Amino acid sequence: MKITPLYHASTLIEAGGKAIYLDPAKPAKFSGHPKADLILIGLDEPNAVPMYDVYAQIAYALKASDVQTVMIGGRVVMRDRKLLTVDEQAAMAKAREYKKTVAASLGME
Repeated sequence: MKITPLYHASTLIEAGGKAIYLDPAKPAKFSGHPKADLILIGLDEPNAVPMYDVYAQIAYALKASDVQTVMIGGRVVMRDRKLLTVDEQAAMAKAREYKKTVAASLGME
């Protein structure tokens, strides 16, 4: 079996669906109008050019930092790489507190 960029990109998408308990083999059931999940990717970085095959770019070249805008369930949660639904400073402070607790539990004080 030849693994093409399209196959690899499709596998990544399918694996993501399985990670959140979706079965890509079964059609999703929606009531009313489903809301969109969408990502917008910046293509002006060195790792994104030249683009010969969009699937190859997604599977092999693009990085998380190339994601500029994210919409989940029709709601924009990140725009221009800035989180809109999370207080980043508070989240970082909480993470630093958890670090102390984890380090203490591992004897790494």
